[in-house]
Amino acid sequence: MELRQASAGSGPSGPVPPHEVPADAAIRRRLAELHMQSAELDGALQLTAVGRSGGALRALLDAPELVDAARAVDPVALAELTARAAIAHIIADASEAGDPLIPTASGRDAAVTALAGRLGGRLPGSDRGPTRLLLRAAVPLASRMAVRRRSAITHATHPAAGDIMRYLAAGAGHRVDLADLVLAQSPPVVLLCHSLGGVIAVDTLVERPLPHVELLVTVGSQAPFLYETDALPSLRYPKPLPSWFPTWLNIYDPRDLLAFVAKPLFPDHATDHPLSSGEPFPQSHSAYWSNPELYDTLAARLR
Repeated sequence: MELRQASAGSGPSGPVPPHEVPADAAIRRRLAELHMQSAELDGALQLTAVGRSGGALRALLDAPELVDAARAVDPVALAELTARAAIAHIIADASEAGDPLIPTASGRDAAVTALAGRLGGRLPGSDRGPTRLLLRAAVPLASRMAVRRRSAITHATHPAAGDIMRYLAAGAGHRVDLADLVLAQSPPVVLLCHSLGGVIAVDTLVERPLPHVELLVTVGSQAPFLYETDALPSLRYPKPLPSWFPTWLNIYDPRDLLAFVAKPLFPDHATDHPLSSGEPFPQSHSAYWSNPELYDTLAARLR
């Protein structure tokens, strides 16, 4: 998409005049060379999603967008655009394959910088200049659009959340198991829960007093959304949380469209803490655990 945007004002494409070197010849030559060395490139990029750079470079070699982009921007900007497209392709492939080790935002950016240098872009640590700033401004375009349309996207995707639906239909056993696990621990207990785990924990703590639990920490949880839509099994909307419910720290990424704030609904118990991973959705829903800020937040709360 960024390659297409870069070439938007370049005018209509056409055949290359005789004896004129195509504008994309240099970048394609570099891509072809790197494609031949894709195994070595996988290690140099230091991505957790390994073994996928060959397919990404092959896709770019065949991409018609490369021609018009090469005519519209300077070689340095083209190298950076091409590197970003390649890394995006690698991450998309890993995500579609269910790779649990999707690169972190910092790892992704470092890989882009390293690959751009090999394609003729700026070397790491060099002056980035206005072109780089413009490119960075375009990075989160799709993610920002999704955040602005959060409500519509959530309503469209919610019926597909099969794991949550199964829990809502038959989740009593999970609540019993969690309560038994808590009671088997020495107090005080802190519950740290992600996604559906936060729904189960909230449900369990509403259903019965568990004084062992001193703090509930939910990360990327849908519990507030289910409560507000009157779908939380243990608490009908708009009833408040019971008096025995523990202190609740709710951590969410604004780009995670499966995470919801809790304090507006439960002001006496919940505190919301935004935490940005820099990842787009859906990677943002699993990126909490590779974000050092999460552990800093927990450490400060548990002191």
